[in-house]
Amino acid sequence: MKVTVTVDGAARLGAEASRIAAQLRAEVERELQASAASGQPLDAEARRDALERSVRRLWGATL
Repeated sequence: MKVTVTVDGAARLGAEASRIAAQLRAEVERELQASAASGQPLDAEARRDALERSVRRLWGATL
């Protein structure tokens, strides 16, 4: 699975945009590893769910 992260306004946010992108990548990796460890197949729906949980955690952390 390849995840591309783009932060709107990245040019003016600079280092903050890089930090957000790195944090999201780490969250997605954690979710996918947890899904794989659970023994459930990583179908498209499972990957989408992992991505959604990651984004929700990151969104909550930045509020």
